[in-house]
Amino acid sequence: MHRSRTPHPRRAHSRILPELASRPILESFSDSGPVYRPSTTPITARHLLTHTSGLGYYFLHPLLTKWANHAQRPPTNLVVEKYNYPLLFEPGEGWQYGCGLDWAGVAVARISGMNLEDYMIERIWKPVGRSAPFPTFHLSRHSEYKARLLQMVKRSNTGRLEPAELPVGDNPDDEEGGAGLTMTMRDFTAVLADLVSGDPKLLTPATISMAFEPQIPSSSPAIPMLKQLRPAWDMVSGPVPSESVNHGLLGLLLQGEAPEIKQPAGLMVWGGAANVLWFVGREEGVAGCFATQVLPLGEQRVKELANAWRRDFWGGWREGRA
Repeated sequence: MHRSRTPHPRRAHSRILPELASRPILESFSDSGPVYRPSTTPITARHLLTHTSGLGYYFLHPLLTKWANHAQRPPTNLVVEKYNYPLLFEPGEGWQYGCGLDWAGVAVARISGMNLEDYMIERIWKPVGRSAPFPTFHLSRHSEYKARLLQMVKRSNTGRLEPAELPVGDNPDDEEGGAGLTMTMRDFTAVLADLVSGDPKLLTPATISMAFEPQIPSSSPAIPMLKQLRPAWDMVSGPVPSESVNHGLLGLLLQGEAPEIKQPAGLMVWGGAANVLWFVGREEGVAGCFATQVLPLGEQRVKELANAWRRDFWGGWREGRA
């Protein structure tokens, strides 16, 4: 059975992703346009997986938004063109949620010689026992999934839920590793279950242990930036103290408890824009996933519901251990 191994820390640039070599750092704007300075640190695989590469999303950072408007780039669906951004800081010297995972998906495709969707089918979905229709980045090609898709909604000013759209899940030209994969909850929870099983099929126990190690040194300037950007992860973390948060190789690492919802320390968590969240408790041997199709991220009523769900889950788990 194939098991993924941790990539060599110096191979995220040059040979595999030459597009990321010598990427400049965007510092500011002058009257004549963007001001750059050279980057001296190579981008590594760990940088891409932990959002410490300096790559952002243009719609989440004001300076990058200004750059995107100035550049007037033509529309494109190709990851290497769509996310051809300058850096926001020296790799390893900050934290910014961004397109690192999209570039990591390109690396996986190039290393494996397969497109990302086929790679996932052969190396993820089949090993955990899933069958067709498999998760897809190309929703319009799979009528069986499209017919089952729930309507996206958003909370209006009047408090009602109204139809909305989230433009992900159907890229006709490429596959974005950071977003856009359409699947069922059973598909996704099969991966979570594998991570806490006694005989994981996707990663070796050693790699899973490494994934749960804090990847950002406590003295790094990335830590205060991670804390400052709590709106990006507050929905998925629950009410944990900001000082207890770090990042692992699979998601946000919660090193402290959240007593308000009876949540233990040591969880790995993340989620998505439509108020989707998941957690993996390796020491507890349990995992969970909560999903809606409600926008925006962190919508207050959904957040209250998610915290009530976690409180009920962890309260029951603790009672079961008593």
